[in-house]
Amino acid sequence: MLSSPIHAFLATIETSATPPTMEQCRNVVSETTQRISSKLPGIKKTMNLYLANPDTEAILFRPIRGQILNQFCNLRKVIDKMEEEDKFIINCPSPEQLTMTLAYN
Repeated sequence: MLSSPIHAFLATIETSATPPTMEQCRNVVSETTQRISSKLPGIKKTMNLYLANPDTEAILFRPIRGQILNQFCNLRKVIDKMEEEDKFIINCPSPEQLTMTLAYN
C-alpha cells in the first residue's frame, strides 16, 4: 500500500525494453515519499488505538517497514545506473533516511 507506486514502477521496468528516465524515477520517489508521509501517521495512530502495546505494534509494523525498505533498495539499484546529476535530482532517500522516517512518522 505505502510503496505500491514503486512496486508498479519496478514491474513496468522489468517488461520494458527501454531504461526509465530520470523524470519517471523522480516522480515515483516523490509520490511514494508523499504517500508515506501522509498515510503512515494514521496507520500508526490506528495501531496504537487498537493495540495499545508498543511491543506488539513494533512486531506488526516490522514487515511493513521491511517491504518499504526493500522496494526502495530495488529502486535504488535502478537509479545507481544513472548519471550522478540525475541521481541528485531524483533524491531517492537512503535506507538510513527511510528508517528514520518510518520510525518517527
